[in-house]
Amino acid sequence: MKLKLTTILLALMIPGISLAQENHCDSTKCNLLLNSQDIIFLYNNLAELDGRPTGDITPGKPVQRVPYSLGSIVLVQGRDMAELRKVAQDIDTAKKKIESSYDSFINESLKEPTGCNGKKLPLDKSKECDEKVLELINTKIPVNLSPISAKKLDLDHNNIPGSVISGLTSILTDLP
Repeated sequence: MKLKLTTILLALMIPGISLAQENHCDSTKCNLLLNSQDIIFLYNNLAELDGRPTGDITPGKPVQRVPYSLGSIVLVQGRDMAELRKVAQDIDTAKKKIESSYDSFINESLKEPTGCNGKKLPLDKSKECDEKVLELINTKIPVNLSPISAKKLDLDHNNIPGSVISGLTSILTDLP
């Protein structure tokens, strides 16, 4: 019951989401249930399709990349990244709503922040807020993405690392 209530609350807090039942990907669309970590992971792996790093990789310096020859896949990549970014922003907005709902409990006389994004809350309210935020970021949210054909990645000519391919398996079709 608690999970259903959470899903319904999320549906109310994040405009435009539907309550999908399972992950499914075919040649025209991918209907996925993703939590915050899944969304970031998939987004980062899509970003890796921009190209392979070349030369020296130094922390704090921009990484130079040689682009892959992906043709129209970059349109799917861009569209999927935009959708994932939108869902991540919606989650962040819902998180901020949860955190701001506890502003009335802030007690400036407390010496240290107790949690819930660094607010000075009584311990019980801080714990309650942190639990709600954790529940939000762990809840799987329906996301509709476009699939990418594994054949069109042209792996014989594009040296895309296996780690990137493994991170994209939820939206890849035509896998051998």
